[in-house]
Amino acid sequence: MQAIETALDRVDNLSDDRVLRHFLALILATTRTNFWRCDAAGRRRGFVSFKFDPAKVPGLPEPRPMFEIFVYSPRFEGVHLRGGKVARGGLRWSDRAEDFRTEVLASSRRKW
Repeated sequence: MQAIETALDRVDNLSDDRVLRHFLALILATTRTNFWRCDAAGRRRGFVSFKFDPAKVPGLPEPRPMFEIFVYSPRFEGVHLRGGKVARGGLRWSDRAEDFRTEVLASSRRKW
């Protein structure tokens, strides 16, 4: 970790520094991923998911959920926000680009 911080201190451009430090914060806020999981035949799964602890990601707007799970595949992309340890609801399917993160924006009006 010290080597990464030393390298970040040598970044000259302020915008580049900010982006790289946010990437590092996001990596450190990752609590779980299925990246290394395989199916029964030993093949990599066709999707990847990352579970984040939003409390560890600087700059996220309030209110922050307890967990944010990002899911991606070539056919699907979504974010699942969890306000507690038990999931209520889940990802919703939509093929309309304008719906992306609409629930996230609407849910930001609620207090978690």
